[in-house]
Amino acid sequence: MNSSDKDAMSAPTYLFLSGCYRSGTTLLEKLLHSHENICLASQPFPLLYFHAKSAFYEAIGIERRYPLDHRFLEDGYQEEEFYAFLDRFVISPERLNTIFQEMGEYKLGLWTPEILAFGDQVTPGTFMDIYEQLNNIIARIFPKEHILFLGSKEVLCEEYVPYLLSKGSRAIIIIRDPRDMITSLNISERDNLTGSNRPILYSLRIWRKSVAIALACETHPNFVWLRYEDIIDNALLVLSHITPSLGIRQFSEESFSEGIRDQHGKPWKGNSSFDDVSGISSASVGRYAETLPANATAYIESCCWPEMKVLGYDFFCQPHFDEGAVRSYAESFQVEHEKFSPDYSCRPDHIEEELERYKRLEERGRDHDAADTKRWFLYEAAYQKLRSAVTRE
Repeated sequence: MNSSDKDAMSAPTYLFLSGCYRSGTTLLEKLLHSHENICLASQPFPLLYFHAKSAFYEAIGIERRYPLDHRFLEDGYQEEEFYAFLDRFVISPERLNTIFQEMGEYKLGLWTPEILAFGDQVTPGTFMDIYEQLNNIIARIFPKEHILFLGSKEVLCEEYVPYLLSKGSRAIIIIRDPRDMITSLNISERDNLTGSNRPILYSLRIWRKSVAIALACETHPNFVWLRYEDIIDNALLVLSHITPSLGIRQFSEESFSEGIRDQHGKPWKGNSSFDDVSGISSASVGRYAETLPANATAYIESCCWPEMKVLGYDFFCQPHFDEGAVRSYAESFQVEHEKFSPDYSCRPDHIEEELERYKRLEERGRDHDAADTKRWFLYEAAYQKLRSAVTRE
C-alpha cells in the first residue's frame, strides 16, 4: 500500500515518542517531523500524563514522590490496574481546566504552547478520548497535506507505551548511553530545562525503566526502540529501519543536508546542555569520558551493567559488575532537588537493593517467582534478556 492509498482509507495513526530525559527525544522528534507524512509536536500536553497517573494514585490511596516514578520495587499497585483505571477514568471539565491552567504555568515542560489556545475545544472523556482530541489539535497547529502519523514526544512517559500500543497507537523509545545522559543532566553549561539536580541513582533507575519497557515491547509490530548513538552515527540508516514499518517512503540522502528545521520551518540549533549545533553533531557522544568523575562512571557502569551489556555499550572502567564501585560511591554532584535526600545514591538500603538486583540476575538455580521478578525488573521479558546477558559472562 502506498501513501496515497493509505491516506484515502483512514485517519492518521497516532505515534508516541518517549525516553529518559537528555536522551535525544527532541532530536528524533525533529527528524521524524520533517517527513511529509509525519506530524509530531514537542511536549504539547505533558501534564495529561502526570494528571492521569496522579488521579490513579488518588483513587487507590497511595502517595509517591513523582506521578511518573521509576516503578522498581513498587508494592502499591500492578501495571494492569493502572491501565484498567485509564479505561474507565473520565477526565472532568474541572480537571481539564486545571490541566490547561497548569500547562500555561509549566515553563520547563510545555514546548508547544500553541496548544493552550485550544483548551476550550477539548471535551471531557476518558484518557484515550482526551489523548485523541489533543493529538488531532496538533494537526491543526502544524498542518500538513498528507499526515499519516500524528503525535508527540514526551520524556519520562514510557510507562504509557504498552497501554497506547494496546489501543492501536505506534510507539518509539529512544535510549542513550547512561553515562552521557548523566553528563548532560548534571554537568550542563546552560539550562537544560530538567529542573534541579536529582541523585544519580534516581536518574539511573528512571533510565532502567526506559530500557525495561523497550525490551518488553520490542517484539510488538507497532513498536521500535533505538539508540541515540546510532542516530548520531548514521541517521538515515536508522530512519530507514523505521519508515518501512510505517509504510511510508524513506528519507532522501538530502533530507538533512541543510540542517534540521523545527515544526515552524526554522533552523533548529538543538537543545544540547553545552553548545548550539547545526545538523547532527557527534560532540555529545562519549563526552562523559572527559567530564564525568571517575567514581561516577564506575558507579553508573555497575548499576547499569546488565542493560549496557544488552544494548551493546562498551565499558570505560571494568567490563563487569563492580560491587566495590557501588559500595564506595559518594554522590559526585550536589543534590538540589527538594524531594530527595542528599545521600539517596549511597544510602545503605539503596546500596543493598542494587547488589540484590544484580545477584538476582547472576545466581543460577534461584527459585523463579513471576510477581517478585516484576517488582525488581518490571517485565518478565526484560528480566530474561538481562539475565541472559549476565549469565553469558
